[in-house]
Amino acid sequence: MPRSVLRKFGLAPPDFEYRRLLSNFLQSRWAGYYDPKVQEFTWLTGWSWEGQKPVMAHELTHALQDQHYNLRAL
Repeated sequence: MPRSVLRKFGLAPPDFEYRRLLSNFLQSRWAGYYDPKVQEFTWLTGWSWEGQKPVMAHELTHALQDQHYNLRAL
């Protein structure tokens, strides 16, 4: 949601920096990511194999969705 919309509805202060919030959130919270532009997925290292399996299954689901529905077009 663009920050102007967030501000308009009173959901963010005038000096709110959406990109910084999103960047910080992704750096601290994500375990994997499927990139439809290059059609590959990446995950953080340092996780046990048992911890990586659900992430891999989730990201491969996005890869399959992209193969069938072209996520870039959405």
